[in-house]
Amino acid sequence: MTHLTRALSACPLAFALLLGQALAPATNKAQAPPAKSPPAKAPMGPPVSQSRHYPILLIAQGTDPSWSLRLGMKGPERLERSGYPPIPLEPSDVEQETTGASWIYHARDSQTSATVAVHVSRETCTDGASDTKYTFRVSLDHAQIGTLKGCAKVAPEQFPEFKQKNLDDDDPEKQKPAPPTVTNFKPPVAVAYLDATGKVMLAKNDVPKPIVPKGFGPAVSHDGKRLMYLREENGPETSVQIVDPLTGKSSELIRGLVNYAFWSPDDSHIAFVKSDASVWHIWTMALTAAAQPSQLSVQTQTPSSGLLTTAALLKC
Repeated sequence: MTHLTRALSACPLAFALLLGQALAPATNKAQAPPAKSPPAKAPMGPPVSQSRHYPILLIAQGTDPSWSLRLGMKGPERLERSGYPPIPLEPSDVEQETTGASWIYHARDSQTSATVAVHVSRETCTDGASDTKYTFRVSLDHAQIGTLKGCAKVAPEQFPEFKQKNLDDDDPEKQKPAPPTVTNFKPPVAVAYLDATGKVMLAKNDVPKPIVPKGFGPAVSHDGKRLMYLREENGPETSVQIVDPLTGKSSELIRGLVNYAFWSPDDSHIAFVKSDASVWHIWTMALTAAAQPSQLSVQTQTPSSGLLTTAALLKC
């Protein structure tokens, strides 16, 4: 019997411990730590909605031709053109274009129900008549009038109702004042415009009627009985035509390098700009059989700048 056997026989406890170690499964003393489970993902929230903020309290204007637009807290409010009565607008929805810095304001002409879309983009703009830099560029599309282009700036001082609204929000018990009204406004008896094909149209009581197949610059007399428009002739010449919408009879008043014709308040005269091939001048003409045109202004720069002066003279 070996020394180990004698030792184990003498100590049964040591034998049991040695046997347990022999029968136990082999294990790796340097065990790797248990793998960590991936962190739980935070629950997904609702998608982030696009901003619905858009510029308000803008005054837009253009110079060729002369026009201006009030764009208030709800959208387009009123369109004004030199020589024409103001057009009240009913604002609708506003949509943001894909660039994120441009918007389309939808509206409706309160008088003719024509659709109006005002495109506003945040970019530096100049009107060409001065060195003023505006914050926004504007393009106004009127279904009957056409497209008007210009610039716009934020002008809260031109919207007293905005200040009043802030006061009312602070004092809910205060009675809200009536909205501002346009003074001395008379709705037009008729509206003249060009349709999509270039036809000169005349609408009375919201009923459109084609007058002539081609023309531009239509203007209805204040009594609604005559329609004046411009017609392109041979070469660079243009003629001023007056037509009776009832009979369709048309007569030519003058022909040459003329543009921008307007009625006088009593419909007895017209005013227009005429070029001598280098400078545009303002002329007037009585609507009588033997009348001859007479020059009023000494000099004006362009047809568009003459447009303002012509309209102002007729209002005197």
